[in-house]
Amino acid sequence: MNRKPWLLVLALLPACSSATGEDTDTVDTSQLHSPTCSQSSVFQFTPDAGAEAVARAKLDALGIDATVTWGHQRGTLATAWELGLELDCKDPTSDASARVLERLAGIPEVFRLVAHEWVGSPVPCSALPNNAILGFTRRSLAGLQSYNDSFSVLLRRNGAALSIHFINAQYLPDVVPGLEEFAKDCPSLSVQDGMAVLHKEELHYDTFAWCAHTGSGTYRAAPPDVLTIQKPSWTWTEHSGGVELQVGARAALTVAPVHHTPSLLSSNANCPWNTVAFSLVFDPVHQTLLSQNPGVDCIVCASGG
Repeated sequence: MNRKPWLLVLALLPACSSATGEDTDTVDTSQLHSPTCSQSSVFQFTPDAGAEAVARAKLDALGIDATVTWGHQRGTLATAWELGLELDCKDPTSDASARVLERLAGIPEVFRLVAHEWVGSPVPCSALPNNAILGFTRRSLAGLQSYNDSFSVLLRRNGAALSIHFINAQYLPDVVPGLEEFAKDCPSLSVQDGMAVLHKEELHYDTFAWCAHTGSGTYRAAPPDVLTIQKPSWTWTEHSGGVELQVGARAALTVAPVHHTPSLLSSNANCPWNTVAFSLVFDPVHQTLLSQNPGVDCIVCASGG
């Protein structure tokens, strides 16, 4: 059974009844509550301990003799070999990625995903060779974008037929108890508040000369730099008991040309050429900076980006 990861605040109960034999005070359960995203940016998820047994029983019932490993912290499968799940590719022009999502979503006891939360690159069934690999990323979880969840499949071809032979996955289940309620009031971070945070923070970068590391430097945001902030999204990390989900607002700070210095222009923040920027993640609840990286969607000299 799923256990809701509620943080409960309990009143202390007397150790025993009073000498007069009167009943002890009762706990007012109306005061028990779980924190919401307006109060905390972190959510703890403890997976269903019985999910693996359910998945294996379903595979047995379908006559699928697959070799499965399980992600116990996440409560979803990690790998599965010899699946042999045939895709509905009778129309050779149909999208193989869509057919994969439909097939996996059709066995929720095993794969614990819903198709509309995921996206893969469209490709016609007829265009795929034998041993083709398709990758998928999650678009949303409990109404927010998710950046950690992904899986890939290896497809086998037998004439015109395609089937899923292998899956390698790292994702949370389609239902995380309590998460949707937690996330419904997640605040957005304004540009003004984001810039106020950055005015107190030093952003770090490394400098290079022909890809040889020459040093490091720091930069502090100032007008007329431009900050672009995305809506809140999830990142998560595994620990021994489950998963910790963190609400973050991804952002990009583009440094105005008036602030370009020789140091910045020779750094891994300068990517592409003469666009100096930093990739950032804010905690929109506590209005703090969670992470920073020089450059946006790029790598400079491989060792520095």
